[in-house]
Amino acid sequence: MVISLIFLGIVASPGDRGVTVPPLQFEVSGDATDEVVVGKAPSRTAQKILTDKDTKAWELVDSVEFYGRITEGEKCVIEMDFLLTLSPPPDNLVAAAREAIGLVPEWLRLPLEDNFSKMSTSLQRNYAWLITTCERVYRDEIAFCVAHIDPEILEHYTTNPEFLLENAQMIYAHDTVLQYVELVEYPDYTTARYRISDHGSDTVDVEIPYQRYYWDIVHPIISDEAPLYINPKTGWEAEPPVGRLWREYVFEYPDTAERTVWDWGSPPRDTIYAGFVSPILRDELADVGVLWDGKTDTLDQSAIGVATQWIKDVMVFNSGFGFERPIQPTRIYHIHVGRCGEHADITAAAGRACLIPTNSPLTMCNDHTWNEWYDTQWRGWEPVNTFINSTYHYEGWGWNIVLPFNFRGDGYIWDVTERYSEVCTLTVAVNDVSGEPVDGAMVTLASTPNTGSGLYIAGWHYTASNGETQFIIGDGKPYYARIDADIGYYPDPGYVTLVIANSVAGEHYFWSHNLSGSMPSISISPDTLPDEPDSTYKVEVEFSSGEEILRGKTRFDNELGVYQEFARFAPGGNIDFFICDSSNYSIYEDFGGEEPFKAFHIGQDADSGSVDFILPKGGKWYVVLSNEDALKVGEVVSLKAKLYRNEVYGIEEERHPLAFSLSPNPAVSSMCIELTLPRFEDVSLGVYDLSGRCVRRVKGDRLSSGDHELRLDGNGLPAGVYFARLVAGESGLVRKAVFIR
Repeated sequence: MVISLIFLGIVASPGDRGVTVPPLQFEVSGDATDEVVVGKAPSRTAQKILTDKDTKAWELVDSVEFYGRITEGEKCVIEMDFLLTLSPPPDNLVAAAREAIGLVPEWLRLPLEDNFSKMSTSLQRNYAWLITTCERVYRDEIAFCVAHIDPEILEHYTTNPEFLLENAQMIYAHDTVLQYVELVEYPDYTTARYRISDHGSDTVDVEIPYQRYYWDIVHPIISDEAPLYINPKTGWEAEPPVGRLWREYVFEYPDTAERTVWDWGSPPRDTIYAGFVSPILRDELADVGVLWDGKTDTLDQSAIGVATQWIKDVMVFNSGFGFERPIQPTRIYHIHVGRCGEHADITAAAGRACLIPTNSPLTMCNDHTWNEWYDTQWRGWEPVNTFINSTYHYEGWGWNIVLPFNFRGDGYIWDVTERYSEVCTLTVAVNDVSGEPVDGAMVTLASTPNTGSGLYIAGWHYTASNGETQFIIGDGKPYYARIDADIGYYPDPGYVTLVIANSVAGEHYFWSHNLSGSMPSISISPDTLPDEPDSTYKVEVEFSSGEEILRGKTRFDNELGVYQEFARFAPGGNIDFFICDSSNYSIYEDFGGEEPFKAFHIGQDADSGSVDFILPKGGKWYVVLSNEDALKVGEVVSLKAKLYRNEVYGIEEERHPLAFSLSPNPAVSSMCIELTLPRFEDVSLGVYDLSGRCVRRVKGDRLSSGDHELRLDGNGLPAGVYFARLVAGESGLVRKAVFIR
């Protein structure tokens, strides 16, 4: 069934989120359920490249290593010419950003580098300055936020990046007040440890994974709002002290209600009168000794129980203050009224302000949002109904839960359906016209609402490097889908197609579709060895792609009009690999891989490889790791290469007609290069440090046969050991050069 829909804008409005999601507009046109496979889905396996080790006697000449990102459309290259020269992919970083990256924990460096690389140079400097100059105790919290907030939002704070410093300072300040939690500092990360009671008896300490601390306590974005200083009386952005950060305002401030608000009962069950002064959340929790006492749906003196009661005391459930639907917790707290969206936002803000990992599941087809907190697992939490550690109520209301998802502060969402419903899975594979996987395609699901007619957007995911994404969906519902990618879409704009008529719990569904466009690719074919191959040099290469960087955008914009772009580092990934000579590399470089060229040990979409390759002839050779066939997914790659020289051939070096020497050696400032050429040759000399980086070049132009002298200027080079590589035509020699000071 193909159905017309209006997509964008219908869930983007903060006024509609979590309260009344308008249905999409459709026309029925057909059916595509026969394309769906029910049962075990076919799987794609990444290629591995393995070669046998050569057993000849080899002498190690040089080695290089690389670990880092190869973003979409980029490559990493090693040039082999008597030494190894590494050309990593561009990172677009300024020196200040590199310094800041070097100061943060290792697990945070690549995400921070990735986000820095998308910033302007001035923005990099601003946030690098904040990271490098802040107190060390706040550095990882600040750096995490810089790494995981869209640069377009960070640009908004160019004149006041201290917003993120204040956010971190408040976390540590609140830790000094609260007894049920303590922040725990490790060398590479911070996390939180809680005291939890077993129904009021034994108390145990629970330490949460550090990911939960940073994403669900530290990150200043709760769902779809922008992280702003907000004037509580207007709901608009304002500089401090008029504008307040929600973490401080909700925790520290006794708000005074400006007008009377009441719930929608008849007669009202709850009323907050004008002049009401809210109890201070900090004071309510000051003497609380445990996070949770293990009791379900029960108000008690645990932090969860007290926070639940505080929400009940300061909020009523109704449609808002003059039909206002704010998404900023500071404003919600001040007007004291809202429906499930406002209650979820203020609960998440209160939870995080109290150092409780809190999130806000949203199920759009069920037109509802609530909360979860984390201790040893995620637990359902909805203060307005006193739901505490309970997930069964919603289907008990007669709902079929469709696809609830949680938010990450950077806009990424993940399904949590299994906590609230019987579930099944839907895997969607997106291919191009030739059957090649399409990465970064947005797959959107829609379904029917609990009440009323039409279809609602249920959720969306982006395909990984294998072209696939998976949804965890509720049972007993129809599901419709559409695909949008850089190379095409399906079905036509304004339509979805039926993929599951009635989902069955425990089942696995698989839908594959080929788009009309083509993925970028490299036109490469296997090379052949010459009749009499050389055996002077060989290269050993090991590589792996252990993580991939999945990119996409949220469908919710914030007050700044920004649809956040996220970068999710996830296990897996693959990369293209090959080794080629200089003539084929020139074709590859000159035509961007579109013109046919040849190479050895070709591995396309390989997740790892170990290659032992004897170079079959002289001249330059190239090892290439390429991510140029990707649209949206980057790769995190580890690469190690070693260059060896055959010891038997090395003995013959003294009889080689090409010769050169350096004198004096060691030298203070300069050396004389004495060389002998057998014929007219183009001559150049490069000087390399121990990492393989070229630090100086001497150009000799084209010289005649016989003896010559050139000068190597070492001024400006640090004292140390270097390698001087002389290249004459297709031949070359390497000598050690030592400079002293």
